[in-house]
Amino acid sequence: MAFILSIHFLIENGDRRFTRALYGRNTAFRVEAGDLPEFAMYMPGMGGNLHFGLMNASQHKWLISAQKIKAIYRAGSMIYEIEDKLLGKGKLFVSVLALSSAEGIVAKTRSESINEDVQLVWVYGGASGKKFSRDGDVGPDPETRNPPQKNIKIAYGKS
Repeated sequence: MAFILSIHFLIENGDRRFTRALYGRNTAFRVEAGDLPEFAMYMPGMGGNLHFGLMNASQHKWLISAQKIKAIYRAGSMIYEIEDKLLGKGKLFVSVLALSSAEGIVAKTRSESINEDVQLVWVYGGASGKKFSRDGDVGPDPETRNPPQKNIKIAYGKS
């Protein structure tokens, strides 16, 4: 007799950031994730913030503003399923893990049936080393709700 044990947490269109810590190595480093696909690195101390966005020739938006975001926490990872009119009838999938061999983050993206003119962009910044209360333990500090400034220039290229 075989059993498949699958435990994960799912939320659709949640509004919380940085409520799920993803640990890699046996150190204080972690990637903080949440209901929205925005990620903070705690080194300890603020190690920076990673945002993803969508753009085409006439419009752009951060993924945290997508029309439908399904967030799944599963086995130390976050998986996001994103739908938005900018994508067309398709979906974008983003999976994030903390590295196990170094202090860092790895993200994998995959798309299904999205508009051909849509590009995925990202921006990283804000590494300050700032220390938070209780070494930045998830929950005791007020949630930061400062999205990237609208006048940020985004550089992108073909991979």
